[in-house]
Amino acid sequence: MMTNHLVNRTWRQAGDQLSLAYNAALNSPHHGMVLIGAIDGFPTRVLQRFYRSADQAPYTGISTLFKIELQQLKTGSDFMLQPSGRVLRRLHVFNRRDIFVGEREWDHAFVVRGADPEAARRVLTSERRVTIAGASPHRLRWMLRGTDLTHSFRHLATEEQLIVTRVQQLIRVAKAITLGRT
Repeated sequence: MMTNHLVNRTWRQAGDQLSLAYNAALNSPHHGMVLIGAIDGFPTRVLQRFYRSADQAPYTGISTLFKIELQQLKTGSDFMLQPSGRVLRRLHVFNRRDIFVGEREWDHAFVVRGADPEAARRVLTSERRVTIAGASPHRLRWMLRGTDLTHSFRHLATEEQLIVTRVQQLIRVAKAITLGRT
């Protein structure tokens, strides 16, 4: 088990490597450590979050949230996009219907949900689909909703290289989604 001092040092080192500021001042009852800044023009945050079980008991766990803001992605419609998973298609996440772009391989590899299929299809041009598919790391579960590109997992990131790698992977996906426009 890593001590708080070692975890703080790990997060600071990851922040240094990514040129993100370690900001303990943003600590709140719901957030612990925070890395914040911009990478290649994309506002970037990595947050330690505390969560509770369903019975609202004291905090029962810690998760790590990676968030990239794609401010330049103006879709005109709120839709959700993420790599497909076996369980994901069965869940009614986002409470909207599936949107298919009409390309069998893409529709199998990615889940798109939203209220306005035409708006999602306008954003997901052939060029953008190719770049997203090429940039999406195998096994990285990310989600685009509105202008937020996120990845989270239900434990505290305690390894510097894990934090750095996940942020770098998300930046590659962000560049693909925005076609490199920052």
